[in-house]
Amino acid sequence: MLLRNPALYLTGIILDWFWGILGFLLTHQFKPVDGVATETVVQKKELDIQPVDLSLPRRASEVGLAVTVFSWLWFAIVAAIFVLGLLAFSIGILTFAIAVGLLPVVPFAYWTLSERDEVMAKNIEEISSTNDNLNKGCLIAGRGHMDGVVEQLEDSNVEISQVHKSK
Repeated sequence: MLLRNPALYLTGIILDWFWGILGFLLTHQFKPVDGVATETVVQKKELDIQPVDLSLPRRASEVGLAVTVFSWLWFAIVAAIFVLGLLAFSIGILTFAIAVGLLPVVPFAYWTLSERDEVMAKNIEEISSTNDNLNKGCLIAGRGHMDGVVEQLEDSNVEISQVHKSK
């Protein structure tokens, strides 16, 4: 991913640190809180967990030449602003560089949302059709995925009984 999409690679590093620090403050583990909560429930309830998503980092590494060129240009701009902030000893410029570095993730996430929803639905359908012992399941996904995944599963053999969208 570093070679194909360095701007989103940088964004991933920044976000991993941000969510890790928040997770540490709340759980005393350097992990995102949702990951710690999922691991805790899985262990206590002795559940089998099956990943079904096409993760944003994996998808971000599968981009074409135009996105790669844009990503390298964006990365160079962010690096230049960051170096300027270091040379000027300016927290404001460093903060601005980090903010600019994070910008590409939002449009990329929306741009790939329906594709990732489709992959999740196909993986759910495959898991449910190949496992005869599976009667019930629970999908834990980001709020933005729920409508798309449910819509994708409407024409499948997977029955959706309840959807909860937290606030």
